[in-house]
Amino acid sequence: MTATGSFNERGNPDAGSPTSLQADLDVDLSFPWRSAPDRTLDDVGGFSELKQELRRTVVRPLGPKRSQYRRFGINIPNLLFAGPPGTGKSYSAIALAGELGYPYVVITCGRLQSRWLNESTDYVQTLFREAAHIGEQYGYALVIAEEIDTLLPARGGVDKHQEDEKVTTEFLAYLERTTRNETLFVGTTNRRDELDPAAVRSGRIDREFQFGMPGEDTRAAILEQQLTTRPSNVSASDLSRLATETEGVSAATLETLVIEAARYAVEQGDSAIKPSHLATAVSEHL
Repeated sequence: MTATGSFNERGNPDAGSPTSLQADLDVDLSFPWRSAPDRTLDDVGGFSELKQELRRTVVRPLGPKRSQYRRFGINIPNLLFAGPPGTGKSYSAIALAGELGYPYVVITCGRLQSRWLNESTDYVQTLFREAAHIGEQYGYALVIAEEIDTLLPARGGVDKHQEDEKVTTEFLAYLERTTRNETLFVGTTNRRDELDPAAVRSGRIDREFQFGMPGEDTRAAILEQQLTTRPSNVSASDLSRLATETEGVSAATLETLVIEAARYAVEQGDSAIKPSHLATAVSEHL
């Protein structure tokens, strides 16, 4: 599935001011687990087909009819969000945690890989054991792994370290156990072609969603959404014109433009964002 859309804020693990779980658990946590964020899929602009499919395949099976889905042997699929930077992959994954109401953790695989080189599979085991413990206590747990291609790269290359391949193999093994351990895994990647093919198959990462750059209508919707939460005096025709001028711009960059326009409004002593502020932001930042 291919999705184009926007998000209200950057894909930030602290979105919605979630709190740490450490105080509520009887075990020490090695990873920064957080309570469910306030934001949900409704806070993700656009992505209508993506949100519909996530609710059908993930949210509903973990809802009030959970036992019925299990009775029919319907498992919760692990997910891959793939696409260019700034298209809302991480934010959408965190919004899914808020929609479900379960704890989550965000790990950046590229930053952890150097540690895993020397400590073998210990961190992989710790991560999924913590997820299983939290899933048992809270009902389910979400593991969101950014830059998943750096952790699960295609194996067998001449430059691949043997320890890297051990980590990949161990991680794949744990992906096969997520359902029984009350864990949902969501991986994000900007480099889908570098991911190990063995990762993306039924029973490991089951469903894949492609995130693309927003089209003109979606860009207008993104800008409107960003302005809704801020004082503004911008007409629909102004938004349409700006959407045309920002062809090829990502959702994240559009958000930045609105923030910069708001900054200009404050600095100039205006009570609301005007089309002139947005025009200045475009001219100076694109």
